[in-house]
Amino acid sequence: DKKFALVKAFKVHKNSIIKVKCNREGSTVVAVDTAGSLFFLSIDDISLSKITPFCLFETGFKINDLSWDRSG
Repeated sequence: DKKFALVKAFKVHKNSIIKVKCNREGSTVVAVDTAGSLFFLSIDDISLSKITPFCLFETGFKINDLSWDRSG
């Protein structure tokens, strides 16, 4: 019964994505691939169609999980 619509598509990862997490406010999303690359996107809280990629960080480490630092 739930409907989803593709708003935008970004393809920056060369490898399979293993995790996607959003911060508590819903303003930033990060996607991690199997090679340890982190891709950050900013989401406008008024219009979810305004998604802006702002950082691709290649760690070179295998990442199993990630979490946001809630201390600020």
